Amino acid sequence: MRFGTILLSAGVVLMPPVWAQAGSPVNCDVASYPLGKNGERVLKKANLAGCDLTDAELDGADLRKANLTGAILDGASLNGANLAKALLPGASLAVTGLNGADLSRADLSGALLSVTGLNDAILTRALLVDATISVSGLNGADLTKASLLGATVTSSGFSGAVFRKTVCPDGTDSDDNGGTCAGHGI
Repeated sequence: MRFGTILLSAGVVLMPPVWAQAGSPVNCDVASYPLGKNGERVLKKANLAGCDLTDAELDGADLRKANLTGAILDGASLNGANLAKALLPGASLAVTGLNGADLSRADLSGALLSVTGLNDAILTRALLVDATISVSGLNGADLTKASLLGATVTSSGFSGAVFRKTVCPDGTDSDDNGGTCAGHGI
């Protein structure tokens, strides 16, 4: 028997969630992760790479440094979640709620954000390189020092969004564009 496992009758072995460290196995069973003191899921450093988390209810969840590379989060609710430094390259976030979420320093390179709510989200230093952002709300979002280089942005709202030293989709600096990326790929 290995440390950290529980052997039940009939040879069933239960293992606690494995945190996303080099070579750690993927654990897509979100319900197996512990709850925080306010009832939110704690998935800090979780390895959820490639998981299908369609319609998952993860409002307020702690997903700091989680690996969600290539994950499917379509229809998921992550409003107010903490995804700081999370890895989401190639993730699908169609019709996903991320309003008020912290995505600071998150890697969303090549991610699909279609009809995604990112209103009042914190995207400081986030990588949205080559992401597809369509019909999404980023109203009031903080994009300070974020990179949207090569991103395809269509029919999305940025009212009140903060662009400070942001790399626009066309490679220009928002500070050189009057504090906006409007007309520069947005």
